[in-house]
Amino acid sequence: MRYLIIIVLFNVACSPQFHINKAKRQTQKAIDKGAVITHRADTIRDTIIEVIEYTKNDTVFIEITKTIERVVTKKGEVRYITRKDKRREYRKEKKESKRDFKLSIQDKKIERTEAKAKNKNRSWWIVVFSILILLLIYIYFEANKKINRYGK
Repeated sequence: MRYLIIIVLFNVACSPQFHINKAKRQTQKAIDKGAVITHRADTIRDTIIEVIEYTKNDTVFIEITKTIERVVTKKGEVRYITRKDKRREYRKEKKESKRDFKLSIQDKKIERTEAKAKNKNRSWWIVVFSILILLLIYIYFEANKKINRYGK
């Protein structure tokens, strides 16, 4: 019966990987909300073992005299950006984007007016040239009519 309880507890209990994934999700949420993590926390384990070797009757014996374990922990630094700062940045970006949009519209208007001015100058010459061509064609046909009337 007690083995059954132990088996059930092992199957129901959450794994270390679950907690690691949960911590990663929480860290990502904090970053999305404005936390700036400058460096992650780091833990270094250092183990020093003192060993003495001695020989007795052609056999080498190893004796561990001292074990020193040292843990160095470097904590991470977390800085939060407040919502006011985010709002200010958002407003500033919005104003800059509106200003850039207005400037781009003005640039497009200037380009259009310049293009129209060029086209007006060209259209004037095209109109004059087409009138001259039409006048020459008219003179040619009138001359052909007169030649055909009196030539026969």
